[in-house]
Amino acid sequence: AIAMLIAPGATAFLLTRRFEAMVAVSMLIATACAFFGVYLSFFIDSAPAPTIVVLMALVFIAAFIKTTVSASRAAAAR
Repeated sequence: AIAMLIAPGATAFLLTRRFEAMVAVSMLIATACAFFGVYLSFFIDSAPAPTIVVLMALVFIAAFIKTTVSASRAAAAR
């Protein structure tokens, strides 16, 4: 349950800087991961909550990699 509260906000923090945008992105990530996590858990015959958390972790890792690559490219351009 803690991961479902923390992961969307942490991911949105990596992707945005304004609070309003952060809230909107966080809600979008949480809703999408919840929907696709439940949907995917039905087909792979697993529990829904861990599947949702795994999807949120994958989204966080993707956002972290995107932010890191963008920052390194910006630093190299200077």
